Amino acid sequence: MGTRLTITRGPANKNGDYKITANIEATPSPKPCPFCGAPARLWKWGMGAHTVVECTNYDVDIHRVSIQGDTEAEAVDAWNRRASDG
Repeated sequence: MGTRLTITRGPANKNGDYKITANIEATPSPKPCPFCGAPARLWKWGMGAHTVVECTNYDVDIHRVSIQGDTEAEAVDAWNRRASDG
């Protein structure tokens, strides 16, 4: 499991000061590929708008398995979901 730190700056108040907020979010690690067991990798797609999780096995003759989500956590959660989970 990893963590992601997001720091945001709010609008300036009438004194010209900014409100700075920090958010630490836990992100699960992707499980191995459900088909071949190879490790998975994450990368950003569409100018960083989506996160893609994909199998790193480049020796297969079919299109590699991948899934995407709007956030890193969403993509990893979807990738980690298995039919046996219910």
